[in-house]
Amino acid sequence: LMLGLAPMVALAADFALPSVALLFLPLLAVHRGGRQAIAKEHQAVHDALTGLPNRSLFRHQIEQVVNAGRRTDRTAAVMLIDLDHFKEINDTLGHHAGDRLLQEVSERLRSSLDEYQMVARLGGDEFGVLIPDLESHDEASAVAERLLAQLREPFSIEGLTLEVDASIGIACAPEHG
Repeated sequence: LMLGLAPMVALAADFALPSVALLFLPLLAVHRGGRQAIAKEHQAVHDALTGLPNRSLFRHQIEQVVNAGRRTDRTAAVMLIDLDHFKEINDTLGHHAGDRLLQEVSERLRSSLDEYQMVARLGGDEFGVLIPDLESHDEASAVAERLLAQLREPFSIEGLTLEVDASIGIACAPEHG
């Protein structure tokens, strides 16, 4: 963009040097507008609390992976994770503690997955995991066991130690739909 404006800057500098500063105001507005558009686009497909992809982006990624799998004959897995007894934590300790727990859970899930695997917050205490390229169904079960082990490690929230368990359902494509 700056290179395209170089002739205008040179002309403005030749005409009146102080007018060069006026050219930077539109550039600043374009830059700021671009950053705001990027931020809005990110907000549209990410969960505000955890920063994870939301249900919409997760669904889109599943569609992409399933369509690619049809062409390449590859297997993918989708996991749905539901935290057990989360409502009791929210009711007993308050929503702030529940939100902190969800943030910690999301971080553990994210750090437990490989870079090509995706975790998303689907809403409330539900998370989704997408494994786009499986060698076998046993690999999906191993990932689920690893995630459960991570979630069963105690959480320290606001000075309290919380133990969490979760239920995980696994569906593999194309076998399960």
